[in-house]
Amino acid sequence: MKNSLGRATPLRTGLSHLLLSCLGLLLTAGLWIANIPAAQATGVYSMPSLKAGDPTWVLDQAGVFSRLTQGDLAAKLENLAKATGNEVRFVTFHRLDYGETVETFTQELFQKWFPPL
Repeated sequence: MKNSLGRATPLRTGLSHLLLSCLGLLLTAGLWIANIPAAQATGVYSMPSLKAGDPTWVLDQAGVFSRLTQGDLAAKLENLAKATGNEVRFVTFHRLDYGETVETFTQELFQKWFPPL
């Protein structure tokens, strides 16, 4: 939300930080789960472009979830979005590109999917 001066309100800023933190934690979990060769490294460039309202909730590039688990998780994330208006994406990957950190990857992915207006 923006106030009459066009500045982000504390609520919007707080939600952005919360969602960014959640995405970072989910990405970190993906790093810990798999130990795959660097040839399968992931960068923001290899992630699909999504926008608000897109029905893609789970991107399991590390292959750690069964289809059933992906479907269950996607349904829960979709219900969360409908109930609260907050969208959460669950991303797993094998390994990050050389020099990339979970924090920089998360920030770049967040900007790709939810660019500032």
